[in-house]
Amino acid sequence: MYVALNLIFLAILILLFRHWANGQPLAKYLLPALAVKLVAGVAIGILYQYYYQGGDTLFLFEQSGHLAGLLRNSPRAFWFFPHETQFKDLYYFGVFKDLNPRVLFFGKFTAIFHLLTGGNYWLIGAYYSLFSLVGLWLCANQLAHRFKSAAPALAWSFFFFPSTALWSSGLLKESLLWGFLGTATALVLHHLYRAPDKARAAPLRILHAAGHLTLFAGCLYGLFQLKYYYLAALIPSLAALVIARAVQLRAKARWGPTLVFVVMFTGFLGIATQLHPSLHPEKLAVSLVRNYEVMADATDIDNLVYYSFAPNRLSVVQNMPRAWWAALFVPLPWEAGSNPLKMLVGLENLGLLCLAIYQLFGLAQTIKAKQPVFPPGTWPLAMAGLAYIALLAVMLALATANIGTLLRYKNGFMPFFVALLLPKRTSRGSTRSPT
Repeated sequence: MYVALNLIFLAILILLFRHWANGQPLAKYLLPALAVKLVAGVAIGILYQYYYQGGDTLFLFEQSGHLAGLLRNSPRAFWFFPHETQFKDLYYFGVFKDLNPRVLFFGKFTAIFHLLTGGNYWLIGAYYSLFSLVGLWLCANQLAHRFKSAAPALAWSFFFFPSTALWSSGLLKESLLWGFLGTATALVLHHLYRAPDKARAAPLRILHAAGHLTLFAGCLYGLFQLKYYYLAALIPSLAALVIARAVQLRAKARWGPTLVFVVMFTGFLGIATQLHPSLHPEKLAVSLVRNYEVMADATDIDNLVYYSFAPNRLSVVQNMPRAWWAALFVPLPWEAGSNPLKMLVGLENLGLLCLAIYQLFGLAQTIKAKQPVFPPGTWPLAMAGLAYIALLAVMLALATANIGTLLRYKNGFMPFFVALLLPKRTSRGSTRSPT
């Protein structure tokens, strides 16, 4: 009964999504993207159950089941768990192995779907895959409005790039991550670049804006609860973009928006370090080294991303080039050994490396010819994307010693990176190098 009702409900959601997506720049890619996402969600479950024989997705599903029982018996206990001693004594020992805030948030969020689906792992994975696709879809289409020649590249990088499709599907934190991250980014781009809506009555415009603001705040909250360091990279990038865009609309000098973006990004980055104690400048290096060492102790040497760095700022800066390389291109095929999954990822990374080299040559030619690197009016947006990729990539890589874990984590920026590397179509249908 649960299965039939949920399948009907999912079908209704998909039909509504398809109807709403008509007219969007990437509308023709929706059904293939949906099929890939749902299949990838099933593949995640199979991979963890039969290949890894355990792991995050199964552990989180188990935790959500305990929390679903708590929700069913006492919504108040569910809401306050584990911050009231009586609930901690009742449910902590022997049941909850991890009270990390992001695990609790994910578990509580999933507990609702646990009750909705009757505890069906595969149905919860389908809901999460759809939620992830919505965020990816919103973000990709907003970018496609700005970079019209990049529509096929955006579709491939956000919907069909193998690592992104797999590791942002099913019952994983990364699925929720992209639902929140993609929606928040899309809302900013929508209001930043849209034409004024004068046809709609003022009260409706206010209501519309209030709804979007509430949704944006909810996405930021969810993103903070899941992975605060993603938010620490997103906020400076988007905030600096908003101000640089305002300057761009008024300034005559081309360098004006660039200078403003750099200054504002630096300032907002300082504010972002206050989001969490681990991000404070005096503690960041220590936090990175501690996280790295804890993960390194539990990682086989074949899967280790090796750094030799101390808990101080100079050492972190010295290791940044290695961290960027690890985040963007590790492993390569000759580093895979006999692991078939690492070999597939290695081939994927080799393709990205070749594309990066190709784009660097194209960039040099574009600059030499004194042609614009990005379409007119999009330079602040391109800077925001580059800043977000660079900042998040280095933070994730320095704190993550395990190649497999890094592969999953870096999907928070990988669609943007792949979209930058893929060739774009000109008006004549040919391809051109750089972005």
